[in-house]
Amino acid sequence: MSCLAGLSLHYLTKIPTHDISNSFKMYKKDFLNQITIESDGGFEIGMEICVKAFVMGRKIGEIPSIWRDRTKGRSKFKILKWLPNYLKWYFYAFRKFL
Repeated sequence: MSCLAGLSLHYLTKIPTHDISNSFKMYKKDFLNQITIESDGGFEIGMEICVKAFVMGRKIGEIPSIWRDRTKGRSKFKILKWLPNYLKWYFYAFRKFL
C-alpha cells in the first residue's frame, strides 16, 4: 500500500519523492516548529510531515534506498486501522492545487 501511495502521489501531484512513507528523513528545525504533528497511529507520521512540507512549498530531496522483502517475522501493519490515516494525508497532498 505504501508503494502505491508513494508512486501515485509522485506522478499525480509531482511530489519529489517516490516513497512517501519512508521515515528516514531530515527536516529543518524551523519547519518542524511551524507544523503541528497530528498523527498518532504509527507509520503515517512520515507521510504527514512530507505532505505538509510539500503543500507549504518546502524543498524536498530524495536519496534512493533499497528495501529487501521480509524473510522472517510478521508485519505489524494493520491496514483497516491505519487506512483512514493514510487516506487523510494522501488527499491532503492535493491541497496544493486548490
